[in-house]
Amino acid sequence: MRRPSQDRGGRGVAPPATAAANLTPGPAGLGGWTYAQFANELRSGKRSDGTRLWTPMADVIPFARNMTSTELQALWKDLRCVPPVGKGS
Repeated sequence: MRRPSQDRGGRGVAPPATAAANLTPGPAGLGGWTYAQFANELRSGKRSDGTRLWTPMADVIPFARNMTSTELQALWKDLRCVPPVGKGS
């Protein structure tokens, strides 16, 4: 059994699960992103280069498409308050 990791919210990820993207505001995460990029990727399910998002982020798309702009902006603001993790933080 894998030990829980703080990188993943304190929960271990067992294969074949994939760790979620770094959604913290540091350079290894959303640090260089704009709100428009964030909202577009969550609503379209595609990255700016046109490739599709993979699980677990792809699993969020149906919910994000139903969020109002106010809700999506609140999510963005909340993520910007999380302490940065990863390289360069």
